[in-house]
Amino acid sequence: MLNIGDTIILQSTDEQDTKKLRSKVVDIIDEKVYIDFPVNDKTKKTEIVVIGQEYSAVFVGKDQSVYIFTTEIISKLRQQIPMIQISYPGHKNLRRLQRREFVRVDSSLDVSIIFGNKRNIAFNTVTSDISAGGCAIILPKKEKLLPTMIIDMYLVLPLESGYKYLLLKGKVIRVLEGTNKEPDKVPVEFVNISEVDRQLIIRYCFEKQLEMRKRGIIS
Repeated sequence: MLNIGDTIILQSTDEQDTKKLRSKVVDIIDEKVYIDFPVNDKTKKTEIVVIGQEYSAVFVGKDQSVYIFTTEIISKLRQQIPMIQISYPGHKNLRRLQRREFVRVDSSLDVSIIFGNKRNIAFNTVTSDISAGGCAIILPKKEKLLPTMIIDMYLVLPLESGYKYLLLKGKVIRVLEGTNKEPDKVPVEFVNISEVDRQLIIRYCFEKQLEMRKRGIIS
């Protein structure tokens, strides 16, 4: 299930430690897992880890599902390629979260909508949720979108490593009328999204899920 080359995100089991560390699996020998020295996702600097320290580890399997397991730093190897051995419970003891294309998180992100035959109509708004497959946007009162319309979206994505600005194309699925004075919402499916942009959105959703798990909002 876990393979050489897979990226692993490590987050301490200590609730006071909110750092996210990024590493790669460099070797697997007799079910012993070795990773390179992890890098702090925010500072981009190599992080010092202590033998015996526990982490929650998250990775994406080849089946495109997200898996999580508890791991511990076992040893440090100063070889030609410096490595760290971590504990691994085996694939039968991994916990699967959700398939990544269905991972949707509630999030208010700034987005500019552009449409029209000459792409000369625009308005600014925010999302209400987002996933790798699409998002839902809040429709301002004076604006109008219709099902099947193709729109352009400039989306601001705040990652741990910094802001990313994505230009995406989307298809309006439907317009959901708001109730109790709530604004209308418009689900939008991403169209012809690049793999780079998709991975950035997946990463954002992962980070939000990890944050919510840390805060006890989701289990």
